[in-house]
Amino acid sequence: MKYLVCEKPGEFILKEKEAPVRKEHEALLQINKVGICGTDLHAYAGNQAFFTYPRILGHELASEVIEIGNNPNGIKKGDKVVVMPYVSCGECIACRNGKTNCCTNIKVLGVHTDGGMQEQITVPTNILLPANNLSDDQMAIVGGALMPVLQGWVLDWGGNGYADVQVLGFIPEVKFSFILPLICLSVVAHYGYTTLKRQR
Repeated sequence: MKYLVCEKPGEFILKEKEAPVRKEHEALLQINKVGICGTDLHAYAGNQAFFTYPRILGHELASEVIEIGNNPNGIKKGDKVVVMPYVSCGECIACRNGKTNCCTNIKVLGVHTDGGMQEQITVPTNILLPANNLSDDQMAIVGGALMPVLQGWVLDWGGNGYADVQVLGFIPEVKFSFILPLICLSVVAHYGYTTLKRQR
């Protein structure tokens, strides 16, 4: 399969490699579209912090499931999914206490580990959300721009149309970040949750 790698600052190379093989608790995804984030631009320019080369960039992904096992979200082969780009370890004290956004070993797709500028990728099933009726363009936007917000805000996707939401803070580099609460609530509503609980 083809992939695009940033070998060093200012240099992209199109290469080929074997398709990845899914492990337990992972999904194999077909990448349909990749959004370009400011992080990708900084990586290409050579001024992205905590970054090493070579690296396959891309964390704003529109994708479709090729293979997947049993998973709590009921995602199946052929489903379109949004990829939350933050991969937590599941073992540190923060993860053990359900605070995966505070993981001491957190990795971001396309930054600390290879991302989606490749035809196929394997990712943990716990970072996938059903895309419902979102277009590929919308999926890439949700995955890249909104999932950091949802990671910090949505604590529990409950049953019976209920979502437990908490404001934990804003992404500092986003201009006019006061609109992020409205964006987050719009995404929550898109998934069918109409009753929201605010926690302090």
